[in-house]
Amino acid sequence: MEKAKILKKISFYKYLYSNSLCPLQESYYENLINKEEENLRRLDTQFTLEDLAEYNGSGGKKAYAAVDGIVYDISNVAVWGGGTHFGYTAGKDLTGEFNACHKKDVLDNIPKVGTLIK
Repeated sequence: MEKAKILKKISFYKYLYSNSLCPLQESYYENLINKEEENLRRLDTQFTLEDLAEYNGSGGKKAYAAVDGIVYDISNVAVWGGGTHFGYTAGKDLTGEFNACHKKDVLDNIPKVGTLIK
């Protein structure tokens, strides 16, 4: 599902790029296309639960968490300082916990780093 959204955005940005009359607009859309293509490459990175456990935010490590099969980099999210948040620890599939407390749009601006395979 996430890949489909990204591909749709890329297609739309390419359409806008091809219809741009201004070099500044072309540059803008080219940057958006590149950003979404990078997001697409990141989603191709796969994590097992064992891989994910390495990213628990302790000792200077990155903090990742999976929600609905997508792995997010929560390292720079202030409320996840040190890899913990309200008793939960990064490096896990937190789908149930997240869905019980948050709306999906909370994750819109969190970098996606891959997909979780079980």
